[in-house]
Amino acid sequence: MNSFLFLAGRIRAKESDLLTMAQAERMIGADSVQGAFRVLMELPYAELVDTDTAVSDFLQIINQGLLETKDLLITGTSNHSALDFIWKDFDINNLKRALKEKLIEGADTIGEFTESNGYAPFGSLSAEEINELVFEVEAKTIEKKVFPALYIDAITAVQAQYKKTNNFQQVEFVLDTTHFAYLMSLAKRLKNRFLKKYVSILADECNTKTILRCIAQEIAVPTEAFVSFGSFDIAAFEKANVTDLDSFLSFLLHTDLLYLVDHAKAYRKAEGDDHFLAYYEQVVDKYKQSFLLESESGEIETIQIPMVYFMRRVQNSRVLKFIMFAKMYGLPAEEIYRSLKNLFHFEG
Repeated sequence: MNSFLFLAGRIRAKESDLLTMAQAERMIGADSVQGAFRVLMELPYAELVDTDTAVSDFLQIINQGLLETKDLLITGTSNHSALDFIWKDFDINNLKRALKEKLIEGADTIGEFTESNGYAPFGSLSAEEINELVFEVEAKTIEKKVFPALYIDAITAVQAQYKKTNNFQQVEFVLDTTHFAYLMSLAKRLKNRFLKKYVSILADECNTKTILRCIAQEIAVPTEAFVSFGSFDIAAFEKANVTDLDSFLSFLLHTDLLYLVDHAKAYRKAEGDDHFLAYYEQVVDKYKQSFLLESESGEIETIQIPMVYFMRRVQNSRVLKFIMFAKMYGLPAEEIYRSLKNLFHFEG
C-alpha cells in the first residue's frame, strides 16, 4: 500500500510504547545498571531478548528496535520517496565517515559499520553499498541501484578535489550542498509545502552553526560552506558584516530565526559566551522538533507522521543509551538528569 494512511494507524497504536518520563526516572533512580535494564525491558524491546541476552547487549537491542521501526515505515508505504528525508541524513553521515576513513586514515575498505566507529545503521545504504560507492567508485556499479546520481557524482568529485587541497572540510561542504540540493528537488517533485519549509529550517540550522563555529575560531566564513534554500543567502550574510555574537544576533533579526534572539541575549547575560554554541545548537534543535510536532498534529495521511515517529524513536534511543551508559559508569542521578536536560531537552 503506497499510502501513509494505513501506516498512520499503526504508528498511532505504537505511540503508547514510547519511553515515558516515569520510566526514564525509574531507570535513572535504579540502584544498578541491571535495575535500569529491567525497566528498559518494560518497553517493546523485551521481545528482542532471549535467555542468552546480557545487560551489555543493550546497544544492540535498542538499535534493533530502531531498525524494526525503519522496516515498518518502509513496508507501510512501499518505501515512499518522501522517506528519503529520514534515510538520506544517515547516508550522508555514513558517506562522510567512509570518505574520512579512505582519504585521511588511508583505509582501502570500509571499517566496522558500528556507532562506535562513527556509522549509523539507519540509512538507505548498506555497509556494502557504501564501500562500493567510496572505495570502488571507479566501477560505477552502484548507479544500477536506487541511489541518486547527484550524490554519486559528488563523491567522485570530492575525492579528486581532496587530492589537490588535502582539506577534508571542503569534502564535507560539497556533500552538504549536494544533500540540500537533493532534498529540495525531492520536495518540489512531491509538491509538498511542508517538506520545502523543513528544508529551509534545516538550511538555516546548518548555516548558522557554520557561522558560529567560524566566529569561535575567529576566521571568515567560507562561501562554499553555505547551503542553499534557507531564509538568507551568503550575499545577505556578507552584506551584514557579521564578525561576533552581537552582530550575529542582530543579523538573525532579518531571518526566520529571529524568534530566538531575545532568548539568546538572556542566555548570554546570565551565562556568558563560553558555551553559547552548545546552547544555540540545543535551541535550534528544539525548534526543529517543535515544528515537526506541530506539523504532524491533526494529520492522518502525510509524511509528517512517520517523520515525527521516527524522530521520537531516535530521541528515545539516545536517552536510553545515555542512561544505560551513565548507570554503567556509576554517574549520580543528579548528574544524569542535568546532562539529559542539556543534551535531549529532557524535562525531568
